[in-house]
Amino acid sequence: MSTTPSTSSPKTNSQDDVKKRGEGTIPGMTIGPDGKPCKACSGFQAWTKQTKRQIGGAPKQAGKNEEATMEKVDSGSTSSGRTIVEEHADCPADSHRLGRHTWTLLHTIGSYYPVEKPSQIHQESTLQLIKSLSIIYPCQPCASHLQDYLARFPPRIENRSKLERWLCEAHNDVNVRLGKEVFDCSSVSKRWRYGWDDGHCD
Repeated sequence: MSTTPSTSSPKTNSQDDVKKRGEGTIPGMTIGPDGKPCKACSGFQAWTKQTKRQIGGAPKQAGKNEEATMEKVDSGSTSSGRTIVEEHADCPADSHRLGRHTWTLLHTIGSYYPVEKPSQIHQESTLQLIKSLSIIYPCQPCASHLQDYLARFPPRIENRSKLERWLCEAHNDVNVRLGKEVFDCSSVSKRWRYGWDDGHCD
């Protein structure tokens, strides 16, 4: 057996190691356990820019109108032609679209919850749904945050008004973390069930 030491240097910064650390990505990009961009964990612009970088294209500078369209699509705001979200409606959901649709479902469930004395099965099913999201939600950082929030503020499922309020406060907690405006929780029924007083939802 030869005792001559190997002259090759140890391999460092392998591609797998780089992927695990998330190096070589842009700010806002989250890398999943498989070493690939987690679309459900990142904003649409983040992972599309990453794709363009990989194929050698220069990422497009988002203009003010484009950003405003993405932020205001929930309220029906549009620019000339289709909105940013509409243009990519057949693409995997990013964290923004996933979050909007999830909150729409939860708030609507809350606003159609029994006004008083929901049945035991109704309460248990609602509680199980919320707790399940903290485990199976595709955006793992979001799921972890929900777990922490549930530990501090258990869901109020006694009646509609308490569940509506709890969901609103939970949503506002996320809004504060993201630097967004908080919603007036006294208006949840108008936003998610009855519509606004000016009648534009009718």
